[in-house]
Amino acid sequence: MKFKRIGLIFIIIAVVVFIFINMRNQSEVTLNEENVQGNTGGNLLNGGLFCELDDKIYFSNIKDDGSLYSMDLNATNFEKVYEDKVKYINGAGKYIYYTKRSSDKEKSSALELDNKGIYRIDRDGSNIKRLYAGLNENMKLYGNYIYFEHSTKDGGLTLYKIKIDGTEEQELVNEPVSPTSIMDGIIYYSGIGRDHNIHTYDINTSENSTLYQENTMNAIAANDYIYYMSLSDNYSIHRIKKDGTNPETVVKDRCAAFNISSDGNYLYYQVDDGENNGIYRFDTETNGVESIISGNYNNINITSNFVFFQEFRSDNIFYLPVGEKETLSTFNPPVLKK
Repeated sequence: MKFKRIGLIFIIIAVVVFIFINMRNQSEVTLNEENVQGNTGGNLLNGGLFCELDDKIYFSNIKDDGSLYSMDLNATNFEKVYEDKVKYINGAGKYIYYTKRSSDKEKSSALELDNKGIYRIDRDGSNIKRLYAGLNENMKLYGNYIYFEHSTKDGGLTLYKIKIDGTEEQELVNEPVSPTSIMDGIIYYSGIGRDHNIHTYDINTSENSTLYQENTMNAIAANDYIYYMSLSDNYSIHRIKKDGTNPETVVKDRCAAFNISSDGNYLYYQVDDGENNGIYRFDTETNGVESIISGNYNNINITSNFVFFQEFRSDNIFYLPVGEKETLSTFNPPVLKK
C-alpha cells in the first residue's frame, strides 16, 4: 500500500510539472530579429488582406466572411486558420498578427465592439491572444513591436505601439501617423493632421521631421524610393529618393490606388479619370505601361508571385502572376471547416 501511495504521488507530481511546463511554453513569446517586417507597406495601405510568410500566403477569405486562411505560394493547398474576419495581416516567426473586423455574425451585437482589437495567433491557428483591445487602423509589425493608429473616442487617430507579448503599450505621436512603411527604423508617411507633406518618424529617437513638402497621400517606401499620390497634381503617382531628393512623375493619370512589387520592378495602379478606369501595370525599368483590366478596383495586394485586386463594391477578386498580363483569373478560394 505504501509503495502504491508513493507511486501515485510521483504520478501527480509528474502531471503537475507537465502542466506547468506546457503553460510556460505557451506563455513564452518567441521574439523576432530587430528589423523584421510583418508585411509590405503597399499591402498594408491596401488593407493588408494578403501576407506572404516563408512558404505560405495568409489571406482574408472574402468567400468565408473574411476568415483567416492560408495557401501555398502557387495559390493552391488551402487551409482555414481561424474564424475571425481579418485585415492588416502581418506575419513573422511563429506568429500571425491581424486586426479583427466585425463579422456578419457579430454585427448589431455586443460582440461587435467587445472583440475588436489586435490579435496574435500561432501559424497553425492555435494559442490566439488579444494584444490590444479597441479600434485601430494601419497596423504594422516591425521587429518585436506592432505600430498602429489608435482610434480615439472623438474619431481621431494617434500613433501607438505595443510589444508582441502584449506589454509596453505606448502612445508615440498625438496625431495621425500611418506606420505601414518602416525602413531602417524610420516611418515614412503622408501627413494628415497639420499638413500633407511627406514626413519621417524615427522610432528610436522619436524625432519627427518633414522630408518633402508637397500635397501628398498614401506614401509607400519601397527599396530606394518613396512613392506617393500627388494631390496637387490630380492624384497622379510621383516618387522621390528616400532622402527627399530627385522628385519625378511616375504615372500621369489620375489614380485611386497603387502598390509596388517587392522587387520594385512593377507598379500596379487603378486609373480613376472617368474615361480609362482600370488596373494598369507600370514597368519601372522600361517605363512601359500595360492595361490589365477595365473597371473599378481596389485593395491591390502583391506577393512574390501574384497580384490580387478586388472589384469595387463587390466580392470578386482577380489575380495574375507578377509581370504578366494574359493569365488574369478569378480568385475563388474554397470555404473550409476548421
